[in-house]
Amino acid sequence: MCNVIYAEWYFLQATLSEAMINKKQGIHSVVISVGKWIDREEQIGIASHPYENNIFGVDKADDLQKIQDDMREHLCNSKNSS
Repeated sequence: MCNVIYAEWYFLQATLSEAMINKKQGIHSVVISVGKWIDREEQIGIASHPYENNIFGVDKADDLQKIQDDMREHLCNSKNSS
């Protein structure tokens, strides 16, 4: 099972808590961040290992389309979503 997590800054603590539960249940989590304000350590706390493969980011919401193909490939790749 794979889980894509989107969080606004004001929900981040709850998101971190949910991510820990997901990790214990073996749910694969991918982080998509918008903006530069999210701390890298927070992203790592949410994303599944290997973190560098499960964290995607753009500067603004309008840029999400730019990573659409990369996200689709990543999420549909069975080795990343098992």
